Amino acid sequence: MIFIPITDFRMTRFMISLEDGVDLVLHALEDMCGGEIYVKKIPSMTVRDLAEVVAPA
Repeated sequence: MIFIPITDFRMTRFMISLEDGVDLVLHALEDMCGGEIYVKKIPSMTVRDLAEVVAPA
């Protein structure tokens, strides 16, 4: 059994592939004028769910 300490079960983590991350950065570099904030809709999960996937009980 693997013990994974979790400080707050309400925490959320966002999942983005390397390819999607690179595409977002390249798009921002081509499109930006200055001061923009780019936010991509990506899947998320709670830390509790992530821990259960990584180390099932």
